Amino acid sequence: METVLKRIKNLTHIPGALTSDPEQFVKEVILKGEKFTDKKFPPKISSIFSKNKKKFDAEKVKHWKNRVVWKRIQDIYPKEELDVVKSISPSDAEQGEIGDCYFISSLCSLAQLQPYEIKKIFVTKRFNKAGIYAMRLLVNGQPRIIVVDDYIPYDKIRKTPTFAGKKTKNIWPILLEKAWAKINGSYEDIVTGSSCESFRTLIPYPIVKFRTRDSEVGEEKLWDEIKTSLNYQYFITGSSNASKEESKHPTEEKEDPETGLVTDHCYSIIGAFEVEVRKATEFLIKISNPWGKQSYRGRWCEDDPNWTEELKMHVKFDKREKGDFFMSFRDFCKSFDSVTICKCDSFFDLDSLRIKQKKGSYCLIKITLPSKSILAVNIHQYMTRLFDGSEYTPATIRVMVGKKTNDSHNPFKHIVGAYRYQKESVYVEAPKLMEKGTYYLFVQLDWNNSVINEFACNVIGYSVKAEEIPHSEFEGFFMNTLKDYARNKIEKVTINSSDPDLMSKYYLGEETAGYGFYYYSNFSKTGCTVVEKVQFNRTEGIQLLKCERVGSNVQLKVVEDKKDSFKYLEVKPNKEKFFLFKRVENGCSTKYSYNTLVKHTSRYLAKLCMKKGKKKKIVNESSPDEVMNYYSLSHDFGQTFVFENESENTTLDNYVDFPKLENLKLTSADYATSNNENYWKFCIKPKSKIAKHLRRDDVNRSSSFSYSVKHNFLKPGEKPCSIKEKRDPDKLTDEEIREIIEEKGEKRPFNSPSTGEEL
Repeated sequence: METVLKRIKNLTHIPGALTSDPEQFVKEVILKGEKFTDKKFPPKISSIFSKNKKKFDAEKVKHWKNRVVWKRIQDIYPKEELDVVKSISPSDAEQGEIGDCYFISSLCSLAQLQPYEIKKIFVTKRFNKAGIYAMRLLVNGQPRIIVVDDYIPYDKIRKTPTFAGKKTKNIWPILLEKAWAKINGSYEDIVTGSSCESFRTLIPYPIVKFRTRDSEVGEEKLWDEIKTSLNYQYFITGSSNASKEESKHPTEEKEDPETGLVTDHCYSIIGAFEVEVRKATEFLIKISNPWGKQSYRGRWCEDDPNWTEELKMHVKFDKREKGDFFMSFRDFCKSFDSVTICKCDSFFDLDSLRIKQKKGSYCLIKITLPSKSILAVNIHQYMTRLFDGSEYTPATIRVMVGKKTNDSHNPFKHIVGAYRYQKESVYVEAPKLMEKGTYYLFVQLDWNNSVINEFACNVIGYSVKAEEIPHSEFEGFFMNTLKDYARNKIEKVTINSSDPDLMSKYYLGEETAGYGFYYYSNFSKTGCTVVEKVQFNRTEGIQLLKCERVGSNVQLKVVEDKKDSFKYLEVKPNKEKFFLFKRVENGCSTKYSYNTLVKHTSRYLAKLCMKKGKKKKIVNESSPDEVMNYYSLSHDFGQTFVFENESENTTLDNYVDFPKLENLKLTSADYATSNNENYWKFCIKPKSKIAKHLRRDDVNRSSSFSYSVKHNFLKPGEKPCSIKEKRDPDKLTDEEIREIIEEKGEKRPFNSPSTGEEL
């Protein structure tokens, strides 16, 4: 691994050069007119055959060692007037005896749809006798100047280039193939690949790859993506399936015997149409073979009987366009493995950062948009193809973008996020054009080796600027952006059917960078407290997290101890809470049990008891106007009673006895209570009521009780039996004091200092 990293790091270093600027060095060599030989990728057998990856069989190795020599391009074509990129055409390229069809056909598609982009790659745009050429490519997402000489492998028997050749005077395909081989280490190292890898190296634009048989994408979404991209004039390619009959490393084009499509080939997608055929909608996709020929024999081929003159005019069908043909989109999804959309826009700017991140840490990046703009982010790691398969696995990538707001209650707004398990790169794009302003990007890579700790971050937009900032600058960004997503983008679940302002939300997906959460909000008008107890019995592919403050920063620590898989949350009035976990595998599942309790204030419980509790009415037989009502209500934290005296002038004397109390205790908001905890004695004045409560000792256990009520309607001058014994106020418990304040204190509104809302 260290050897590969050193080679990639020194790609732009030229031994013996007097300047560290590759462009300046190339100009000086051309002016001197001396023949240049690239010592970093010398014209030797080591530049043809890989040191680690043996992709050529022994027969082929022997064949090339006997027939291949290195020869300069200008010596192969001594009588031709050669050029580099004077004119660009798909017909310039010709694949050689190596299985890099994915790369050559990608070059042809780019030449067909965006020829100017190829011209932009070349720093050296003209043929020169010194045989030195510089190209601006992206290596692992980072813009680099790659310098090559014009030596290429040459078959001395056939008298042609062994690998990529040319069909015209333009030599750009040969030079780009050699630069690609230099990046990878040898020509053998570029055997097999994908068009997506090619485009990510060739052009600095957002590139999105879709698998045609991806269940999460689906045909309908893919069709919409293609149509939208064509409307924006982005260029799109499709990679045909590899043939089952061909070898793993094809060296020549082969056709599928059923469809006539070239296997493992990059086609250009140039149109998408929805047409009516026999009162049914047919989705047609227009495809072009950049090599200018086609032999498609499936449905909607040029001789298909479904074609009518009217339909041909509608989709601009023209047999004279060699290489162009139509397919039904459903057949396309069966015959093509993937679709790559390249969002080429000359107004896009790219700000590229190379960032080092410690294992277990994260990065914060400040993004400035000076005007309304697209906002997209590409995170690139080292390409897997650069390494021997067993020595390198890409890290899992976590990305989340948010925007600073002026709302103190909601300081950050969630824009977009992504989670990719052990993928080389990730691309995210804001769902719409973003207003000018300052945005923040959270990036975290879960490194799985001790050698690599850096990645490329490319931010795309109009005149966009990006810079890494210290964690302390926006400590609350991560948690507040998660809160915004929880508040505004997740469907709520009401905790209590009678109170819509008590909510919980659960999420575990890509938009929050693979971090999941249980979110609770308590904005109930009743002033209650929510108590939630969650026990995780299975956590496959996820890790539970706990927040720990270290200095001025909050760090998320993994819960290692199984006993910590039990979560207890108490959400007080007008508060929010959530606990976090994160995905650490591609697939994950959880199994948990929970118990939600709502702890109301004594004042609210008294009102609720009278509204929904069981009611019993007692009438004084000797005086029907003397009436007592008492109500009882069971709730999560115990039992509430309300005793009401409806009499106009008579005081009511009460004695409530509890012969049985299991997991319950008596409480009172009165200063005077009985020393015996199994009964209440109290008087109720005329037209008054008193609330009493039993509290559970342990809310996780069931409770039971039995009671009896004795009452006496006092006659004038009669002494009550429930004379209260004064207690020392200093001996009251905090719970008793709180209940006294809630029940007897004065309630006054006030305005919140943060929002101005009346509370």
